[in-house]
Amino acid sequence: MSLVSSTAYKYAEALADVAAETGLPLEKTGEQLGAFVAAFRENSELNTVLLDPSYPLAVKQGIVREVSQALKLEKIVRNFLLVVTEKGRVEQLEEILEAYQCVLDDKAGVVRVEVASAHELSAADQERIAQAMKKVTGKDVKLSYSVDDELIGGIRLQVGSTVYDGSIISSLEQLRNQMTFESN
Repeated sequence: MSLVSSTAYKYAEALADVAAETGLPLEKTGEQLGAFVAAFRENSELNTVLLDPSYPLAVKQGIVREVSQALKLEKIVRNFLLVVTEKGRVEQLEEILEAYQCVLDDKAGVVRVEVASAHELSAADQERIAQAMKKVTGKDVKLSYSVDDELIGGIRLQVGSTVYDGSIISSLEQLRNQMTFESN
């Protein structure tokens, strides 16, 4: 989970607000934004034209309209993409999509937690972590797990911009810092 910029979050909030006002399901809006982002990511010509400042805005917006029509995007999503293009924020589309998911999670009272461990965690360990994070955050949690080869043992949790580091490396670093501090 990377940190999203405040700009990306503002765009994501605006899209969610407009979708809610018009009755378009927020999840469907996110799926459609995701479909455009996937096309943008996978099609090098689309990527090049939308990011190249030498192409006029009218050409870029025409392409956004064509791709939106081909993907059968709702008018709200198409108009949002046209604004993003006009404002020169196309390079932030993936970040905006990530921010949109954060907005949906906030509205649903869900918090995402990334869990990194030195090895695969058992189902029981995963459940204990989920319950502990639910207690800490007071919200429902969606956890994603990864193995980090740099960890010797223990786990590292990231909730938004907060990192809970219970790894052995972190513990050893703290011990080293204490010993250095105490010897001064």
